[in-house]
Amino acid sequence: MARRRRPTPVPGPSEARGLEEATRKRLLWTVAALLAVAGLAWFLLAGDGGPPSGEVGYTPVSDFQDVHGLAVDPERPGLLYIATHHGLIRAENGTAFARVGDLQDDYMGFTAHPTEGGLFWVSGHPIGGGNMGVRKSTDGGFTWQQLGLGGIADFHAMTISPADPDRLWGFFRGEVQRSDDGGRTWTIAGRPPQPVLSLTAHPADASTVYGATQSGLLISQDGGASWMAAKEGVHTALAIHPASPQTWYAARPDGIERTTDGGGSWQRTALDVAGTVGYLALHPEDPQTLYAATYQTGLYRSTDGGVSWAVLKPPSR
Repeated sequence: MARRRRPTPVPGPSEARGLEEATRKRLLWTVAALLAVAGLAWFLLAGDGGPPSGEVGYTPVSDFQDVHGLAVDPERPGLLYIATHHGLIRAENGTAFARVGDLQDDYMGFTAHPTEGGLFWVSGHPIGGGNMGVRKSTDGGFTWQQLGLGGIADFHAMTISPADPDRLWGFFRGEVQRSDDGGRTWTIAGRPPQPVLSLTAHPADASTVYGATQSGLLISQDGGASWMAAKEGVHTALAIHPASPQTWYAARPDGIERTTDGGGSWQRTALDVAGTVGYLALHPEDPQTLYAATYQTGLYRSTDGGVSWAVLKPPSR
C-alpha cells in the first residue's frame, strides 16, 4: 500500500509576515554589503578622483628625479604631490610613491588649489619639447586642459592666491605675469629687481605675493607691479601657513628658517642635509607639519615645526 505524502504545512498570516520580514532584512543586508564593498573599492582605486575611464592609473615607483614643486592635498592631507621633470608623482603618507597616469611631461611650475583636492596648474615643457604655457587638471593630474600662453611661456615659478583662487602669478624671462581668471589669460604685472626662484602668495591678501631670489626675499603688495626687500640673504623658497598666516618657513642654501610673527623674528630649524632646499609644502591644518625637497631630489618631512626631520627619500644625485 502506497504511503501517503504528508502535506506541506502552510504558514499562517503571522508566520508569513515573519518570513517576508526576514527575507527583506536579508536582502537589505546583502545590498548594504555590496554597496560597502563597492565604496571601499572606489576609495582605494580612485583616491583623489582616480583615473578617468580607460586611463592608466597609479604606477609604483621607487625613485624619481628633478623635483620642481610640492603640494599637500587640502582635502586629504595624507597625500603629497610632487611635480618632476618626468610627470607627477603621488605619495601616500610620505611614502608609497606612484606616478600619476602615463604622462611624463616636464612640470617646471606647479601650484595647487588651496581648498579643492586634485585641482592643479602646471607650466613647463611637453615631452616633445617647446613651452607648455599653462595647463589645468581637475582629476588629480591624470588629464590636463590647455589654458593660456600655449607654446609661449614656461613658468619655472608659479603660485595661486588662497585669498582669491582665480588669481595666479608666474615668472618668465625676468617678468612676473598675473592671471585673474584662473589661468586663461595673462598680463605682465611687473619686473622684480632679481630673477625669481619661487613665488608664494599671501594666504589672506590677494594683492600680496613674495618672490625668493638670490639677493633676498622680495614682497609685492600691489599684485606684482612693484617690489621691495622683505628679508636679506639668498632665499630659494617660502611657505606661509594658510590657517596661521604668521607662521612662515623660508628656505636658504644653508637650511630652513621659521618665523611665527610674520617675519619679525626668525629661528633656524634643525634640517641639516647635503643640498639646497628648493621647495616647501605645508599641511593645510597643522602649521607644525611641512615637507621639503632639495634640488638634489631629497625629500624630507617634519611634524614638529622643523625640530626633527624624517628622510622620505634620499637624494638621487
